[in-house]
Amino acid sequence: MTKVAKPDNPFADKVLLAPLYRLIEERHNKSQVASLIPFAKKLFASSSQTELASLSVEKVYGRVLRAWEFVQHRASRSPKVAFYSNDDACEEILEQGTTILILVNNMPFLVDSVSQELTGKGIGINAIFNAVIHCERNAFRKGARESRGKLIRLSPTETSSNFAEALIIVHTSWLSEAQCAELRKSILDVLKCVAIAVSDYPAMCARVLNVRQQLLIAEMPVSDDERQESCEFIEWLVDNNFTFLGYERFNITGAGKSKEVNLDTESILGISRLKTTLRKSVSIKDEPGGAGELILRPQICDFAKSSARSKVHRPGHYDYVLIKELDSRGNVKVEHRILGLYTSSVYFQSVSEIPLVRKKVRHVLDRSGFSPNGHSIKGLFQVINVLPRDELFQINSDQLFHTAMRITQIQERRHVRLFVRKDSYGKFFSCLIFIPRDNYNTRVREQIQEFLMTELRGVELDFSTYYSESILARLHIIIHSPQIGKVKFDRHDLETRLVTLVKPWDDELSEVLQAKYPGQKAHQLLNEFGKCFPISYREEYPAAEGVADIPTLQLALATGNLSLDFSIDESGQPAFKVFRPGRQLVLSEVVPVLENFGLRVSRERNFCFNKDAQSIVWLHDYSCQLAGNRGLDEAKVKQRFEQAFEAVWCGNTENDRFNALVLISTLAWREVSLLRAYSAYMKQIQASYSQLFVAETLINHAEIAELLVEYFFARFNPVDRNRHAKEIAGIESRIIHAIEGVTNLAEDTVLRLFFKLILATRRTNYFQKDQLDNSKAYISFKFMPQDIEEIPRPRPKFEIFVYAPQMEGVHLRGGSVARGGLRWSDRKEDFRTEVLGLVKAQQVKNSVIVPVGAKGGFVVKEPTDGLTRDEFLSKGQACYRMFISGLLDLTDNIIAGGTSHPDQTVLWDDDDPYLVVAADKGTATFSDIANEVAAEYG
Repeated sequence: MTKVAKPDNPFADKVLLAPLYRLIEERHNKSQVASLIPFAKKLFASSSQTELASLSVEKVYGRVLRAWEFVQHRASRSPKVAFYSNDDACEEILEQGTTILILVNNMPFLVDSVSQELTGKGIGINAIFNAVIHCERNAFRKGARESRGKLIRLSPTETSSNFAEALIIVHTSWLSEAQCAELRKSILDVLKCVAIAVSDYPAMCARVLNVRQQLLIAEMPVSDDERQESCEFIEWLVDNNFTFLGYERFNITGAGKSKEVNLDTESILGISRLKTTLRKSVSIKDEPGGAGELILRPQICDFAKSSARSKVHRPGHYDYVLIKELDSRGNVKVEHRILGLYTSSVYFQSVSEIPLVRKKVRHVLDRSGFSPNGHSIKGLFQVINVLPRDELFQINSDQLFHTAMRITQIQERRHVRLFVRKDSYGKFFSCLIFIPRDNYNTRVREQIQEFLMTELRGVELDFSTYYSESILARLHIIIHSPQIGKVKFDRHDLETRLVTLVKPWDDELSEVLQAKYPGQKAHQLLNEFGKCFPISYREEYPAAEGVADIPTLQLALATGNLSLDFSIDESGQPAFKVFRPGRQLVLSEVVPVLENFGLRVSRERNFCFNKDAQSIVWLHDYSCQLAGNRGLDEAKVKQRFEQAFEAVWCGNTENDRFNALVLISTLAWREVSLLRAYSAYMKQIQASYSQLFVAETLINHAEIAELLVEYFFARFNPVDRNRHAKEIAGIESRIIHAIEGVTNLAEDTVLRLFFKLILATRRTNYFQKDQLDNSKAYISFKFMPQDIEEIPRPRPKFEIFVYAPQMEGVHLRGGSVARGGLRWSDRKEDFRTEVLGLVKAQQVKNSVIVPVGAKGGFVVKEPTDGLTRDEFLSKGQACYRMFISGLLDLTDNIIAGGTSHPDQTVLWDDDDPYLVVAADKGTATFSDIANEVAAEYG
């Protein structure tokens, strides 16, 4: 077995990577093993145990081989970047995506800079690995082209014959070819910035230290204290407190308003060398914002922020340090402009240790008038010590004094305070906001950011939040405002409006309740529901929304059932809230229902309202998008959709694509069920099209669907039984005209069949009510089959079709007087064909005894798998009872020698009081049920 160096991560080496080493030894010769195992150890040395544990050994092996192959050749010392799609079986452990491999000369900031570039472009990083490898290679410019830069061997350490290379492997979300091409350019650009900043770093440090030496001996009208502090500050910068990224020297020439800022092009170092355009000479009056005033200010050191973001190390805006040389009259003659970032250690240093800053601090403490050893001065110092370091560099002594004193005066009171400072360079507003910490959350922060961005005309911002043992949280927002010179604001007015914006949620809830409900009602609701809103809800929604949700929450608690709230949000997209008592909904229960309504769920948020131990309600808030980007009028669709969803959830209507008509047409759920029932009958008469195609046809021609329902109502609604025949004919004409405009032949056929079926309908129970005055749970149609040419022969004289979400049934009669059995069929797809076959057989067998016969059958549509025999039988009996009821609903009754017609039914045929049924397959024991139902009908 090959010996390898002591591992950096012993647990990973022994437990997680040991299988990989065995696999390498099994599949490779000794020479390859001697290279691959040390390579793998370096590659995964910095990986977390969790990350490694999630990898299968085969996939780890695949990664190692790909990386090993990648480092074999390097055409030059320039960075090498490659992209691979993770579609093959040996790749990607977390999810399908893209792998980026980068090989570059080792230097600082590489991984950070690449990571921030990807993140800044919105590319998700699933995993990232990096290793420093010491490569001995063939010469890059000698020998055959194919052998140039070829890897000879890896060394454990750097020697004179090899050099250190950084290998970076990034696994990202899937990237298109165009994205990869664009990203390659931006990664190479970042690597170029890193390389030039790192290579020029020593020269920049030397240049700055040389400036310090010049300052020590130059004759300038500044105090010894300022000179000493400035020189010590420069030393402090070089002492690992500032990452130097760029440097430029400017000579200030001329006099008065004609002064010019002239770039010394020979002085440029670091990333400043990468500027595509160089303004060699600019009039001081043409400098943007307050830059001209800042440049000419007669003090040695000044500070500013660049509007450009760093591509190296951290993604923040670059920091400028301006070091100025003055002539004997105090005029600025040279400006040294240093570009970079303060190192992380600066943000934890005491302000008493930072030159120039400590001078400002001493000024504030002395000016405060507090006792040198008293509690107040210690508090003031602590206030300054925890201020953002960027703020302390740029703020002047007077500004710092007033800001620090006002912060101190808050004295742990639950106040909201705002401090706004415009930077000297004229590009940024720096905002410090103090808020009671128990009022602060992400929603509040986002509201503050949006408010200040609007008021201060910002285009982008950075923020940071500071918590301590104080009752106040501090939010620091830096806003880039290109129009800063045009921004006028009143700080006190902004602060007053912020107070309203960040008002405690409970206080806001109380105010909104009192505004909406008079008298004691508001206090009653506040006492009852004020404490049941979870923290996550308060962070997500304003109190006004909580008040709007209380009635829906009350309804859910009172009924123990779902309570619904459909609305259209500010962006015009549907939003749907479902309140469910007791138990949380499963997303897979709801999403298919919403999708059939034409809604795609883009986001779900869950909240648990705990009124007390026995009163728990779950709120599920679904943000949706409507297919086809149709606009919706909330006032028109809200109630219709909520009723439809409840009907689906309770099993009163089916969950299928027909439901999309609820949102895109004026049809209510039961009117959609009417069309669904006709579609179900189409299926039984062997129409050529699937139920899905029929539904999509109606969705594509929703206006015709509305006309078909209007036509059905005109013919059968007992309220409109006296509707003039001419008016009905007018609707028929509109339907025919609309269908003639349909270009798809299959859709044309479906829509015409709907029209024919309605025309061939003689009776329906659609408008009948049950004993509780509710619409019946099933729909029955009586057809005259001779009028429907699409019905297969032989065609019975009368036919009744009964539809419900739980069952379907059909009864065929050869004549006015005919009898026959009803069977419980198991042929859900074509039970009418089965019944028609029985009718044919009956005609042949009993033609002498009964010239014309009758047969019927029904199916149970709901799943019966897993039911006990009793449960199975009970379900069948319930569907049989519904079937018999559906037949009797359309049958006349002879009472006292006269014919009584069904209530709430419009007849388009003659009297029909004859309905005699018998038992058949599956219904032998159901005779008593049929008699019971018949007795109910008198």
